[in-house]
Amino acid sequence: MYANLRFITLPSVDTRGALLEVAFPNHTYLFGRVCEGTQRAAVQESLNLVKARQLFLSGPTEWTSVGGLLGLLLTHSDTLIRRLAGMSKELVAKQHGLTVHGAPGLYHFIAMSRRYVLRFGGHVQFEEVSQNPTVANVSKPDYEDEQIKVWNVSLLPESEIENTAGTTEDEMGTLTYLKSLANTLWNSSYNRDTFVQTELQHVLTLQQAWDSESSDPNLEDAARTIWTIDPETKDFLAYSGPLPGGPDNLPDPKLKVLLKRQGQLSSIDTLPSLPRKRQSQCYIFRSQNSRGKFNAAKAMKLGVPPGPLFAKLTRGESVETADKKTVSPDMVIEPDRVGGGLAIIDLPSPEYIKDFLQRPEWKDAALMKGIDTMVWILGPDMAIGSRPASSDLLAFMNENQQRKHLITAPGITPNFHSVLSSVRMASQLSQISPTNFIKPIGSMYNAEPRAKDTESIQNPTGMVTLIKDYGMETKPHVTHYKRSIAPPVDLDISEAVSMLAQQARESNEEMKDVLEKWKSTLALRDVEVIFLGTGSSIPAPTRNVTGILLRVPGHGSYILDCGENSLGQLERIYPPQELEAILLDLRMIYVSHLHADHHLGTIGILKAWYGLVHHSIPLPTAGTAKDVVRFASKSATERVRPHLPIVANFETLAALSEFAELEDIGWSRVLPINVNWASTDTASQIPSAENQTETDMNTGDEPIQSQYCLVTTIMDLQGDEKSSASFTLLRLSLAKILGGAYIDLCSVYHCRGASAMAMRFVSPDHRDFKIAWSGDCRPSANFAMLGRNADLLIHEATFADDKHGQAVAKQHSTIGEAVLVAEAMRAKSLILTHFSQRYPKFPDLHTLVAQKGDGRAEEAMRQLREMAELEVPPFHPSRQKSRVMEELLPDSEGETNEPVDLRICAAFDFMRITIGEIANMEAYTPAFIELFREKEKEEPEDVEMPGLEDGEATEAGSKSSKKKEKKRKGKSEHQEGNNGQPAENDGEAKLSKRHQKKLKKRESVASLRTDMKESSADMVVEMPAEIQEPLADDKEAATEPKESLGN
Repeated sequence: MYANLRFITLPSVDTRGALLEVAFPNHTYLFGRVCEGTQRAAVQESLNLVKARQLFLSGPTEWTSVGGLLGLLLTHSDTLIRRLAGMSKELVAKQHGLTVHGAPGLYHFIAMSRRYVLRFGGHVQFEEVSQNPTVANVSKPDYEDEQIKVWNVSLLPESEIENTAGTTEDEMGTLTYLKSLANTLWNSSYNRDTFVQTELQHVLTLQQAWDSESSDPNLEDAARTIWTIDPETKDFLAYSGPLPGGPDNLPDPKLKVLLKRQGQLSSIDTLPSLPRKRQSQCYIFRSQNSRGKFNAAKAMKLGVPPGPLFAKLTRGESVETADKKTVSPDMVIEPDRVGGGLAIIDLPSPEYIKDFLQRPEWKDAALMKGIDTMVWILGPDMAIGSRPASSDLLAFMNENQQRKHLITAPGITPNFHSVLSSVRMASQLSQISPTNFIKPIGSMYNAEPRAKDTESIQNPTGMVTLIKDYGMETKPHVTHYKRSIAPPVDLDISEAVSMLAQQARESNEEMKDVLEKWKSTLALRDVEVIFLGTGSSIPAPTRNVTGILLRVPGHGSYILDCGENSLGQLERIYPPQELEAILLDLRMIYVSHLHADHHLGTIGILKAWYGLVHHSIPLPTAGTAKDVVRFASKSATERVRPHLPIVANFETLAALSEFAELEDIGWSRVLPINVNWASTDTASQIPSAENQTETDMNTGDEPIQSQYCLVTTIMDLQGDEKSSASFTLLRLSLAKILGGAYIDLCSVYHCRGASAMAMRFVSPDHRDFKIAWSGDCRPSANFAMLGRNADLLIHEATFADDKHGQAVAKQHSTIGEAVLVAEAMRAKSLILTHFSQRYPKFPDLHTLVAQKGDGRAEEAMRQLREMAELEVPPFHPSRQKSRVMEELLPDSEGETNEPVDLRICAAFDFMRITIGEIANMEAYTPAFIELFREKEKEEPEDVEMPGLEDGEATEAGSKSSKKKEKKRKGKSEHQEGNNGQPAENDGEAKLSKRHQKKLKKRESVASLRTDMKESSADMVVEMPAEIQEPLADDKEAATEPKESLGN
């Protein structure tokens, strides 16, 4: 059967593993690793996730194999939800879901996500490969459907080969429980944030049904606000008219309204443990056999005339000739042609080579028939030059020269950019302000392997180092060709933009004295802020999810939220030596709340720090939390710290602890600091500084500001929040551990446990320097008080001001509201970030600076308090603590209400700016406006399109891509030479203009797709059973989607 094969990812700092797509006309199969960054690469590559039927994860269940899986599943689920919206139950039942196969530990990993996955998974199932590896049997594939057969091949490291005892009865029970939990989590309908559409007359019934399901007042109160959608602006509007059951008649009983149903976290506290397995999963897959050709000449020779009798024979029916002879199908139809396929070999380290060579499958002629290609996914220590380091593997390849060997490994695959849109944007911005926008490190397009062979050893015949343009297809045997990919994009800015940038530099030079006066108000002007991601919810081609690096001279490095692939973003900005210095100086990772887009990059950063600082060697004994703090406090003056503090809510820390049961990620070297909100009744019972004992390491602690609003608890290293080993740590002791950073946090209105933070440092001349980070939230008066007189406020600005209703409904802030918080805070500077993916380029720069009011903090604070009274439920911690905050954080004595010279700029990925340089950025506004005005001319404007389903956008791009792919292959596909490399594409130059148009169209479609994805991440339309209509102006969007033939 025909299938097109391409690599969605190959090892680079953007995506550290290889993922192969096998695309049949109606369904897609994925093989390989789903590492951090895969979700973003999939968008760039226009991968149609809804077509994916099976995902076969290779390697062990470790972070390098599954780090991007949860993000990919969330994208798949959100897309599928929109497809299912409004469908009848019969149509929904016909939709194929996704099944994920993986090594032992997969169930545990998925169950771990219960702590922060708040949305329904939608048709996702999980199958963990047996912990007792067996030999593949050609007659019994482990998976089979009408298109492919798949056999599992499990490899064990040498240390586990001899320990192959069977699974005990207790372990089987635990596996069954974990499987049930994982599959329930991703197929339930109750545990997600949802906007449910119904008619106004049904509101009361729906609210009562939800109230009966939960006694949590948070969940009950959330359903009280009723929303409508403005038909012109598409913004959310709060409904304030008569309600069902009230004294007044309803204006329109059938009025379509929205209710928000708050997500519920899983109530399961802990997971049962199983012995850690490092089993690496490999696969052999083959397409189904193709029916043999009908031999018309032979049929006629046997006396069968052309016509209806030919048709019968091709249908498998015997026929009778004129002379009464019986002719059966096997007499005129050739034997079935064996389907072509590949072997996916994943060797994470040299420990797996012995078991690989011992496996009998490679010598099973029947099993390996049609398998003429082997894809090698090798770990970082498995390659020298452009070939495997192991002489045993080289010998194996030489013995199997009849097969092609495709090699991929971190050391040899070119470090190409997986997300070209982001690179183009960063490169053009760097030409406007080279100091503040970084041109990412790496290869823009295909390049030769990074490592060259220095020895004169002949590589095995048929061995190929994979690069991005490598393509394959089965028809039915696997053939190889050079796949045409996106041509070079224009990285240069226009003369008009360049001229405006030069004028900005000249203006800043003229205003040098004014700017210097403003900079003189800063206690530490050289503090540097680096933005690793500035988007919201879902990674997009132009913006990664949230991540901020703070570098404070004399103190250290701090990471404020750590979205997926934050490590890769760092590696695009810094060369290896400078990145090592950052990791050595790392003093804290802070996670503002439990949403996945703010912390899925934490494990990657932690593993890199653990490997560099401690050579991936765990502590011999964990000890108690108090022992760890005492040790950390004594080592506070050393550059290399024994432990890395992670400040986060309990759910995030507990999830890290649970993943550490699958892999040594350095958890024994983590100082987990849990954020809890103290009640006002118990606030006075917290010991004061003078009453702290030396045992508690708080002797000499200064009076604290936010102690009564925040209880900072050190968890025991098993992640047990209630353990007797946990204890409260006050600010001075914590500041020593954090490199002299005094941190204060307050509760904000976004999700359960969400917090905002202010960090204070003391400069060499004994002045306070303060930075405040909002995380995700509605504007907060408490936060404004906490960050009073901040030198820098970094605030989320998810929505433009014309989407205020959506900001309120989804508990985010608009650009204008972020400026209001800065004014109330009396902040000297403001950087806006966390932009909705519907604004993929830049916020509205025309009004950005004009948003600034008169700078009077008193009026701004009054507006913030009024907003909280109207929007925030009275039970919420940010409301409960308001009175105590005001008592503990009164207005500074003698502080005037004179306007503050607030400087504002907007962040973008790879932006690297010192606090003192923020004042210079406003002059570049005309250049930014012109750059993005030109982009609007080049590409269709990014607007919300009512009724456009993400699946439809994907299909449109996929069909076009498929047709062009066929045309390219018809012109450029050539048989390969004896050197084992794909033939050159003679027609490539002729197609460059066509490719240029394709790239522009693809970027446009990707922008629209990420717009809809971002919306669905916060707003999922769930239809009540009695209302089978979609929330869309174009009702055709709710009809059953047509299957795409594209990739």
